[in-house]
Formats: sequence, structure tokens, C-alpha cells
Amino acid sequence: MSDTSSDTPRSSVGDATRERLIQSAERLVAERGVDSVSVRDITNDAGANSASIHYHFRSKEGLLRAVLEYRADMMRERRTGYLEQIAGGEPTIEEIVHAVVSPTFDLAASGQEHEAAAYVAFIAALLDHGALVPVVREYFDAQFSAYVDVARGACPHLSDEMLLNRLTFGFFLVFNTASEPPRGLRTWIGLYDADALGRVKEDLIQFIVGGLRAGEG
Repeated sequence: MSDTSSDTPRSSVGDATRERLIQSAERLVAERGVDSVSVRDITNDAGANSASIHYHFRSKEGLLRAVLEYRADMMRERRTGYLEQIAGGEPTIEEIVHAVVSPTFDLAASGQEHEAAAYVAFIAALLDHGALVPVVREYFDAQFSAYVDVARGACPHLSDEMLLNRLTFGFFLVFNTASEPPRGLRTWIGLYDADALGRVKEDLIQFIVGGLRAGEG
């Protein structure tokens, strides 16, 4: 009998284990944060043995990178759609900021049970962990640069350094406030007024618009 037929089931089992590990890591990190989730937590949740993360990903960081890549296209496609709506013309600052904020909030609002919402919270958790910020940047730097290029025309009063800083502030705030379950600013806002959470997207848009307009003649 050929070895091929026996190899296929093992490969399928390995692929299934890899996907369970990715999904468990995404959900647990989204719920608890990076430092509060151990390799053992992930393997237990995924029903995998303790050596499986090393086998499939080499390390915990390798697993986190795999989670980022697993759904990165979903985020890129949503942002690309918004960028294409304003590209080629002379978009206003308000239109640019809407294109910055809306893709992430759209995904987060798809429902906490939906994989997209967990991915938004997962990225927010990585951004709370300083050593992993460069990892997130690797996956989304090209799109961030596209936003900077579009915003340059609408913000001639800002130097490149100021524009980069203010858009970076904006993107960090977007993930920090769109995350489900709530973390960071969303948690703080909720302590004062739970009803305000439904308005946080529009308030955030106006806040970032104000930051980009500051210094305008």
C-alpha cells in the first residue's frame, strides 16, 4: 500500500490542530490580553498537546503572528474598500477620518460571537503590549502609508512628522475603543455613561478630525 493514503489523514489532523490553536489564541488573547494567556492555556483550550505550539509555530510569538496573518486579509479588504471610495479625488479631513475609523468599527460591530470582532480585540491586545507593536506594524504598514498619502493633500498645514504622529494616535484610539470585549478607553467611558458606548464611533471621528485640523490656518 502506498504511504500517501496514510500521510493524508495525519496532514489533515495537523492542519485542524493548527487552526484550533490559532482560534483559541485569538479568542483568549482578545478576552484577557497577551500576558494573561499562557501557552498551556491555549493548548488546553484547543485540546492540543503541550508540544503543539512549538511544532506548528516555534514559539508563542510565532503563534501570535499566525493569528495576525490568519485574518489580516479581512482587515485589509475592508480598509481598501474605504480607501478606494476617497482615492483619486480631493477628500476632506472628515472623509479621510471616516475611512480610518469605520473599517475597524464595522468589523467589531459584526457581533461578539463573530470571528471578526475577536480579531479586532486581539489586535487591540497586541497594541497594549509594547514589544508586539512592531509585529502589528509589519502586517498593516502598507495600508497605514496609504492613509498618510491620502491625508497629506488634506492637511498641508502639518509636517510629515506631525501627520504621522496624529494618524498613529488615531489608529491606536480606534482599536482601543472598538474592541469587544471593551478595554482601555471603552472601559473608562462605560464607567461614566454606559449609553455613551453607542456614540463612541462618531465622537472618536470628531476627536481625530479636530486633531488633524489643529494648526490649520
